[in-house]
Amino acid sequence: MKKVLTLLLSFVFANTIVAQVEPNDCVNALTICGNGTFFSNANGIGNTQEINACGGFESNSLWLEINIVQGGTLGFNLIPDDPSITVDYDFWVFGPNPVCGSLGAPIRCATTNPQQAGLTGPTANWTGMYGSTLNTQVGPGPNGNGYVRWLNVLPGQSYYIAIDRPNGDGGFQIQWIGSATAGTGAFPSPPSAASIPDVMACSSTPNVGIYDLNTVRPLINADTTGNTITFHETPADANDNVNALPNIYSNLSNPQTLCARVTDNVSNCFSIVCFNLVVNLIPTVSMSVSPTSICTGDSVTVTFSGTPGANFDYIINGGPTQNANIDATGSYVLTQSPTANTTYALTGVRAIDASGTTICSQPLNQSVTVTVNPLPTATISGTTTICSGNTTTITFNGTPNATVTYTVNGGGNQTIVLDGTGSATITTPILSADATYSLVSVASSGTPVCSQTQTGSAVITVIALPTATISGTTSVCSGSTTNITFNGTPNATVTYTVNGGANQTIVLDGTGSATLTTPALTVNTTYALVSVAVSGAATCSQTQTGSAVITINSAPTATISGTTTICSGSATVITFNGTPNATVTYTVNSGTNQTILLNGLGSATLTTPALTTTTAYDLVQVTLSGTPPCSQTLVGSALVTVNALPTATISGTTTICSGTTTVITFNGTPNATVAYTVNGGANQTIVLNGTGSATITTPILSANSTYTLVNVTASGSPACSQTLAGSAVITVNSLPTATISGTTTICSGSTTTIAFNGTPNATVTYTINGGANQTLVLNASGSATLTTSALTANTTYALISVTAAGIPACSQTQTGSAVVTVNALPIATISGTTTICSGNTTVITFSGTPNATVAYTVNGGANQTIVLNGAGSANFTTPTLNTNTTYTLVSVTAAGVPACSQIQTGSAVVTVNASPTVTISGTTTICSGNTAVITFNGTANATVTYTINGGANQTIALDGTGIATITTPVLTVNSTYTLVSVASSSAPFCSQTQSGSAIITVNPLPVITNVPSNVVVCSGEGVITNAFISTPAGASFSWTNSLSSIGLSASGTGSIPNFVASNNGSSAVTAAINIVASLNNCSTTGSYTITVNPLPLANPVITDYELCDYANPGDGIEVFTLNSKDAEIANGQANVTIGYYLTQSDAQTQTSPLPNLYTNISNPQEIWINISNNTTGCS
Repeated sequence: MKKVLTLLLSFVFANTIVAQVEPNDCVNALTICGNGTFFSNANGIGNTQEINACGGFESNSLWLEINIVQGGTLGFNLIPDDPSITVDYDFWVFGPNPVCGSLGAPIRCATTNPQQAGLTGPTANWTGMYGSTLNTQVGPGPNGNGYVRWLNVLPGQSYYIAIDRPNGDGGFQIQWIGSATAGTGAFPSPPSAASIPDVMACSSTPNVGIYDLNTVRPLINADTTGNTITFHETPADANDNVNALPNIYSNLSNPQTLCARVTDNVSNCFSIVCFNLVVNLIPTVSMSVSPTSICTGDSVTVTFSGTPGANFDYIINGGPTQNANIDATGSYVLTQSPTANTTYALTGVRAIDASGTTICSQPLNQSVTVTVNPLPTATISGTTTICSGNTTTITFNGTPNATVTYTVNGGGNQTIVLDGTGSATITTPILSADATYSLVSVASSGTPVCSQTQTGSAVITVIALPTATISGTTSVCSGSTTNITFNGTPNATVTYTVNGGANQTIVLDGTGSATLTTPALTVNTTYALVSVAVSGAATCSQTQTGSAVITINSAPTATISGTTTICSGSATVITFNGTPNATVTYTVNSGTNQTILLNGLGSATLTTPALTTTTAYDLVQVTLSGTPPCSQTLVGSALVTVNALPTATISGTTTICSGTTTVITFNGTPNATVAYTVNGGANQTIVLNGTGSATITTPILSANSTYTLVNVTASGSPACSQTLAGSAVITVNSLPTATISGTTTICSGSTTTIAFNGTPNATVTYTINGGANQTLVLNASGSATLTTSALTANTTYALISVTAAGIPACSQTQTGSAVVTVNALPIATISGTTTICSGNTTVITFSGTPNATVAYTVNGGANQTIVLNGAGSANFTTPTLNTNTTYTLVSVTAAGVPACSQIQTGSAVVTVNASPTVTISGTTTICSGNTAVITFNGTANATVTYTINGGANQTIALDGTGIATITTPVLTVNSTYTLVSVASSSAPFCSQTQSGSAIITVNPLPVITNVPSNVVVCSGEGVITNAFISTPAGASFSWTNSLSSIGLSASGTGSIPNFVASNNGSSAVTAAINIVASLNNCSTTGSYTITVNPLPLANPVITDYELCDYANPGDGIEVFTLNSKDAEIANGQANVTIGYYLTQSDAQTQTSPLPNLYTNISNPQEIWINISNNTTGCS
């Protein structure tokens, strides 16, 4: 079975280093698996020139890796796409089981140039491996026919094949051959890559879709764990596994072809399948409705316009979803006659394929409401009964703004327009007879104008007016009532006034009569008719005249007086005044009625008994004889208030401190006046307030005092009073005292003692620097001390007050202070941190409290001291330093008393940079025409100065690891690189001279001076080669032979041995001889060819040449025509010459040939034959 591999290469001749992901380096080789077609973007020689064999190297290369799973013979035909003889492909095979980076020599290679080799025919520029040759390498240039011996491969082996096209353009195909390709083939099977249908996307943007390629992976190969699936825009990218697309991808064209690469994560075999991305435009539909306002019974047309063939959903009035298709013209029309307002809603649209499957869809949200205007209606109302001579209102109700047509008593049509609320009214003229208003029709306003006939009427009934009279004129006592009588139209309502006041009404009964009882009257009163109104279907009324007058006799009156306030146990007088001779009825404290007769002047008095409680005398009524005898109830009273006697108490007994006051409290009858004495002295008074309380503050007391009650007198009238007993006693205690001491001077941060003395057990209040009050308690002997906190500033402890123990806690302010003067601690700082070069000095500076003594250490050693001057400064110069040195503060002590001191921190670090150093290496021996590497090692980032062969100074900077290298130019003579100096890269810039050198010894290249010219010999001919000679002399030689079948071994050392050329074939063979001359590890090459022409081959079976003995029978002698045997001997070979000889040596040397007509000299006789090629001369 033929195994065919087609490789299409886009070769570009450019000096370009291509990305490592392309298969033009061994490490990025394409793995060949199964059968298939591969595309590649590879060009150039990759990142590494890995070929230097068979006289060729990489120009435009492609690397393949083959892994063998089935053994046998394996070859291939590499068939260029372009059959032109100028298209030249070379290849090299490495293995078995090679490793990139250490491939070794190729086991097969072909670098024949078909044009230079003169190959012809349709397969002239093919190359490859087959079983028809034993050659393992052919080329370069004109050597060979492009084919080498195929491989014998075993399962588990791997090989790399580098394919290069040094000349021409175009891709190629590889056709695998050999027994290993039978059945399932020589190579692992690639992972499956299923063909998938077009991947669809829906988009509202024409030809632009968004795809989630991750959803496509399991469709191509379900094993997404064992395989890696990537997507690429071209097959070439897929083969090279470059430019992988993201999962979320937007197409570039519509349709667009993408290629998926399925790579087996174990074998690295891959398959490629391509598929289309297709973007379908999301269909659209819109809706229009006409008209959108109709009258009931009219029709409406709904038009859907959109993508032809689109299927859409719509809903009418929220009902079930209905479905329809847009026709080829892009529309769908629906005609209906709705009877109520109807909403048409467009909810969705989809594109579907022939099977009804949805391709793309989108929800829609468009709705149009058709307003169905109901036919207008109208009603009439106003049927009523009215009184003759009146008007009434006719009301029309119906469709707002409609026009109503009506008639009056069947007369001509009249119209009225309803308002926006659907209402209109008309007022009739004054009627005296019944009237009928009847509907005719109604028409709506606006567009459309809807109308219909209407029925209905309003009937007005007219009735006569009612009448009424009034009676009841009389005289009554003030406060009495009487009856007023009304007569008139039965059931009528009579309106009247009382004394011209507001209208009041009364309804006549069925006989036309009504009576009312007046209220109790106190003044003359007139009841006058106003109008009368009849009840029923209509309330008819008219004004009326007439009145009834009631004359009022005045009622007697009486008053009571005598309201007063008296002290408990006293009496008073009650006085009555009123209508002369009238009898007054009264009660005492709401008891039984009692009477008293007023005299002719209308007055009477009575004296109360002695009262101890408040007593009320209340009027009940007054009565006067006469016609009519009038009386009236009375209100009024005389209240005798009986005041209780006032009382009072005193409080305030206490103990106070001398020099203070206290409060004396009086409680008793509100507003009473209390009389009291102080220490038995003259009476003093104080008035209680409205709550019965009063206080006095004593004067400042220094001795005990007693406050004693005398009597209490109530306020007001009468001023009731009584004597009192009771007292408040004030005991007076003396005040405490205190002093303070402890004034001193201390160092900042120290403490001292403050002493307090005074009244035993008293509490002393003091402040520190005027701060918040603080307290301490004196002991039983009247003393206390406190230890200050560590003080850093002058501090004053000042007395504020002192408070005695006990109750009351007597206190008084105090003066006095203890002043603690705090001397500040001395301070010191150190400076001078710097970086110097080894062997230098620097200056250390101390600053701080003037005249202070500073203690310090050097590198943690013993304390040393230095005294600051009056300005607070001191410095010294370090000795010469060779190592890092730290000067550290220890403490500082002030001059004077007390000698205050404190520990100090701080240091000055002198970093001593070692002088930079450098070494040079790179001493070596190289061959003339090569370069060498000089390496500098030393202080990181230092700058090294050096010379070459004693020339001008040159510099190089060491890197952060202290290394720098330079590559020499191509050298042909010995060269010496010598160190001069080295300088550090940062301040301080330390430097020093350096010594050292790297010597490059340059050995000359040996030149082979006697490379043989190309040799052409015949098979079986000896080949003699002279010993190789080199300049300079002394070189060793090695050589290789590309074709050991010529009789020369494949390789050797020294001169090529003499050998007998061999060619058992039918055509000439050429071996490439490559010579390497080596001297002092330097080498050069030379080459020539040995062409071995094959010997012409005589027919291996030549029949004896027999003649009858005619000439002289019995002598065994005849004349033979020797060339008659030429055809038999040549056996079909052309361009050969056949000679006949008596001896073998003559035949070998082609001397003394026999004539064509030859007479034998013995019978039988052996004749020797020489057959020679007329072109090559081989025989």
